Amino acid sequence: MKTYRYIAYGVGVVSDVALPGLTPGEARPNIAVRIRRFSGTRRPRRVVNAAGEVVLTLARFGELRIRNGREIVAYLDMRSRVELVRPLLTGSALAILLWQRGFLVLHAAAVGRGDAAVAFLGDPGSGKSSIAAALHRVGWSVLSDDVTVLDFKAGRPLAIPGVAELKLYERAASLFGLSGPPEAQLDSSDEKLLCSLRTNASRDPVLLRAAYVLSPNAPAHIERLAPREAFFELMRQSYPSRFGLGGGAEHFQRCSRLLSLVPFYRVKSLESLDALPVLAGALVNHLAGI
Repeated sequence: MKTYRYIAYGVGVVSDVALPGLTPGEARPNIAVRIRRFSGTRRPRRVVNAAGEVVLTLARFGELRIRNGREIVAYLDMRSRVELVRPLLTGSALAILLWQRGFLVLHAAAVGRGDAAVAFLGDPGSGKSSIAAALHRVGWSVLSDDVTVLDFKAGRPLAIPGVAELKLYERAASLFGLSGPPEAQLDSSDEKLLCSLRTNASRDPVLLRAAYVLSPNAPAHIERLAPREAFFELMRQSYPSRFGLGGGAEHFQRCSRLLSLVPFYRVKSLESLDALPVLAGALVNHLAGI
C-alpha cells in the first residue's frame, strides 16, 4: 500500500491516504494516520476520552480513534468515501492528537508578521478564515486555519505553523483572488474551497502576542476581556474541551498560563463579507498598538 509523508505542526506524519493541505516532507514519523474498513454496523458512541484514547463518532460512516498522541485510525463503512473524512483527519482528529502530545490547541486561525502572531477564536462561520485571508492580503503570514497549536518553550507561547491553506466560501475566495478545489464535507450544504497559500508563508514558530474572540454579541469597538470571560472563551474554543471533554488538570493549567501571558479581546464576528474591510481595518489599527 502506498504511504504519504508530511510535516504538520513540526512533527512527521505517515498516512495511508493523501492529506491535501499538509506540507509534504520527510521527518521522523511521529504520527500515523490509518484507514480501516468494516462491514455491518457499529454501536453509536458519543465523544469518549478514556485510557489515552479519544473516539469521535461519524454519523453513518464509522468512527475516528485518536490514540496516545501517536495515531489516528479511521474505521469506515465499506461504502464510505475517504474524501469525506479528510477534513476531520487534518482538523479535529489531528487537534486532539496534538493535545494528547502536550500542546495547547485552539479552535482558531492564526497569522503572523515579524516576531508577532495573533489568533482569532470563534464558532464555525464567525469569520476566522476570512479575517486571516484579509490580513494575508496586506502582508501577514497565515500560520494555521481552524487549528492553532501553541507550544510553551522558555515560558513563552509559540504558535507553530500548520496547514498552509484556508477554507473559504467561493465568494470570499474570489474577493481575495484565491482559488482551490471544493472540500468534501459530511454536510454538503457547507461546501468551502481549499485555497492553498504559496506566498509569504512562515514555517518558524512565532510568539503569540494577542488573541481575539469573535462574537456576535460583541460591541462595535474592540474591547479587552476580563480574566473570567477570557478563561470561559478559551475553554470553549480549545481542544478537547470544545467537545465537552475536560482535558484534565494539565489542560486547565495551560489555559491559565496562556491567559497570564497573552491579552484576550472581543471583536464582533463577521456578519457579511461587506463588513470585512471595516473589520480588517479596525484589527490592523488595533494590532499596531500591541
